[in-house]
Amino acid sequence: MFTRIRQAVAAMLCAALASSGCASTGVVQVSPAPSGDRIADRAVMAEYVQKLQTGATVKVERTHRRTVRGVLMKATDHLIVIQPRTRLPEPAIEIPLDDVLAVTLESKSGNSIGRSIAVGAAAGAAVILTMFLISAALWMD
Repeated sequence: MFTRIRQAVAAMLCAALASSGCASTGVVQVSPAPSGDRIADRAVMAEYVQKLQTGATVKVERTHRRTVRGVLMKATDHLIVIQPRTRLPEPAIEIPLDDVLAVTLESKSGNSIGRSIAVGAAAGAAVILTMFLISAALWMD
Protein backbone atom coordinates (compact mmCIF):
# COMPACT_ATOMS: atom_id res chain seq x y z
CA MET A 1 0.00 0.00 0.00
CA PHE A 2 2.85 2.38 0.83
CA THR A 3 4.36 1.70 -2.60
CA ARG A 4 1.10 2.68 -4.34
CA ILE A 5 0.94 5.97 -2.42
CA ARG A 6 4.56 6.76 -3.33
CA GLN A 7 3.86 6.01 -6.99
CA ALA A 8 0.75 8.24 -6.96
CA VAL A 9 2.64 11.10 -5.32
CA ALA A 10 5.54 10.69 -7.77
CA ALA A 11 3.14 10.71 -10.72
CA MET A 12 1.45 13.88 -9.41
CA LEU A 13 4.84 15.58 -8.94
CA CYS A 14 5.89 14.65 -12.48
CA ALA A 15 2.61 16.00 -13.87
CA ALA A 16 2.94 19.23 -11.88
CA LEU A 17 6.52 19.78 -13.03
CA ALA A 18 5.72 19.02 -16.66
CA SER A 19 2.65 21.26 -16.79
CA SER A 20 4.07 24.26 -14.95
CA GLY A 21 4.96 27.42 -16.86
CA CYS A 22 8.43 28.48 -17.92
CA ALA A 23 10.56 30.35 -15.40
CA SER A 24 10.88 34.06 -16.04
CA THR A 25 13.38 36.59 -14.76
CA GLY A 26 11.19 39.65 -14.77
CA VAL A 27 7.69 41.00 -14.81
CA VAL A 28 6.35 42.76 -17.87
CA GLN A 29 4.27 45.79 -17.04
CA VAL A 30 1.84 47.15 -19.59
CA SER A 31 0.65 50.70 -19.10
CA PRO A 32 -2.64 51.92 -20.53
CA ALA A 33 -2.61 54.27 -23.49
CA PRO A 34 -2.31 57.91 -22.47
CA SER A 35 -5.53 59.89 -22.54
CA GLY A 36 -6.26 63.59 -22.67
CA ASP A 37 -7.05 63.59 -18.94
CA ARG A 38 -3.42 62.81 -18.05
CA ILE A 39 -1.92 65.90 -19.62
CA ALA A 40 0.18 67.41 -16.88
CA ASP A 41 0.47 71.09 -16.16
CA ARG A 42 3.27 72.49 -18.32
CA ALA A 43 4.92 74.35 -15.43
CA VAL A 44 5.09 71.19 -13.31
CA MET A 45 6.42 69.18 -16.27
CA ALA A 46 9.06 71.86 -16.97
CA GLU A 47 10.19 71.84 -13.33
CA TYR A 48 10.42 68.03 -13.30
CA VAL A 49 12.35 67.80 -16.57
CA GLN A 50 14.79 70.51 -15.54
CA LYS A 51 15.62 68.58 -12.36
CA LEU A 52 16.54 65.47 -14.38
CA GLN A 53 20.24 64.97 -14.93
CA THR A 54 21.52 65.77 -18.41
CA GLY A 55 22.57 62.52 -20.07
CA ALA A 56 19.85 60.46 -18.38
CA THR A 57 17.99 57.88 -20.46
CA VAL A 58 14.31 58.87 -20.64
CA LYS A 59 11.07 57.82 -22.31
CA VAL A 60 8.92 60.70 -23.55
CA GLU A 61 5.24 60.01 -24.25
CA ARG A 62 3.87 62.50 -26.74
CA THR A 63 0.27 63.53 -27.42
CA HIS A 64 -0.05 62.85 -31.14
CA ARG A 65 3.09 60.99 -32.12
CA ARG A 66 4.98 57.90 -31.10
CA THR A 67 6.88 57.53 -27.87
CA VAL A 68 10.52 58.61 -28.01
CA ARG A 69 13.28 56.88 -26.03
CA GLY A 70 16.65 58.51 -25.83
CA VAL A 71 19.16 60.60 -23.92
CA LEU A 72 18.11 63.92 -22.40
CA MET A 73 20.40 66.58 -23.79
CA LYS A 74 18.75 69.82 -22.72
CA ALA A 75 15.64 70.94 -20.84
CA THR A 76 14.17 74.45 -20.74
CA ASP A 77 10.84 75.98 -19.71
CA HIS A 78 9.39 75.46 -23.18
CA LEU A 79 11.05 72.42 -24.75
CA ILE A 80 13.24 69.39 -24.21
CA VAL A 81 15.95 68.10 -26.54
CA ILE A 82 16.26 64.32 -26.85
CA GLN A 83 18.91 62.33 -28.71
CA PRO A 84 16.94 59.23 -29.87
CA ARG A 85 18.39 55.84 -29.03
CA THR A 86 18.29 54.11 -32.42
CA ARG A 87 20.40 51.66 -34.36
CA LEU A 88 21.25 54.28 -36.98
CA PRO A 89 22.27 57.75 -35.77
CA GLU A 90 19.53 60.37 -35.93
CA PRO A 91 19.63 64.10 -35.20
CA ALA A 92 18.42 65.35 -31.84
CA ILE A 93 14.68 66.04 -31.54
CA GLU A 94 13.29 69.21 -29.99
CA ILE A 95 9.95 68.47 -28.32
CA PRO A 96 7.77 71.31 -27.03
CA LEU A 97 6.48 70.70 -23.50
CA ASP A 98 2.91 71.30 -24.72
CA ASP A 99 3.30 68.09 -26.76
CA VAL A 100 4.56 65.98 -23.80
CA LEU A 101 2.24 63.72 -21.80
CA ALA A 102 4.85 62.09 -19.56
CA VAL A 103 8.60 61.83 -19.10
CA THR A 104 9.84 58.66 -17.45
CA LEU A 105 13.38 58.01 -16.28
CA GLU A 106 14.48 54.58 -17.53
CA SER A 107 16.72 52.33 -15.49
CA LYS A 108 19.41 50.15 -17.02
CA SER A 109 18.60 47.01 -15.04
CA GLY A 110 16.79 45.25 -17.88
CA ASN A 111 17.00 41.56 -18.63
CA SER A 112 19.36 40.45 -21.33
CA ILE A 113 18.45 37.75 -23.81
CA GLY A 114 21.45 35.64 -22.81
CA ARG A 115 20.44 35.67 -19.14
CA SER A 116 16.87 34.70 -20.04
CA ILE A 117 18.13 31.78 -22.15
CA ALA A 118 20.39 30.63 -19.31
CA VAL A 119 17.51 30.73 -16.81
CA GLY A 120 15.28 28.74 -19.16
CA ALA A 121 17.98 26.14 -19.80
CA ALA A 122 18.67 25.76 -16.07
CA ALA A 123 14.96 25.36 -15.30
CA GLY A 124 14.59 22.76 -18.05
CA ALA A 125 17.62 20.83 -16.83
CA ALA A 126 16.27 20.89 -13.26
CA VAL A 127 12.88 19.54 -14.40
CA ILE A 128 14.46 16.73 -16.43
CA LEU A 129 16.81 15.78 -13.60
CA THR A 130 13.93 15.76 -11.09
CA MET A 131 11.74 13.63 -13.36
CA PHE A 132 14.66 11.22 -13.91
CA LEU A 133 15.29 10.87 -10.17
CA ILE A 134 11.58 10.37 -9.41
CA SER A 135 11.24 7.73 -12.11
CA ALA A 136 14.43 6.00 -10.88
CA ALA A 137 13.00 5.94 -7.34
CA LEU A 138 9.76 4.37 -8.64
CA TRP A 139 11.44 1.57 -10.57
CA MET A 140 14.05 0.79 -7.90
CA ASP A 141 11.38 -0.62 -5.59
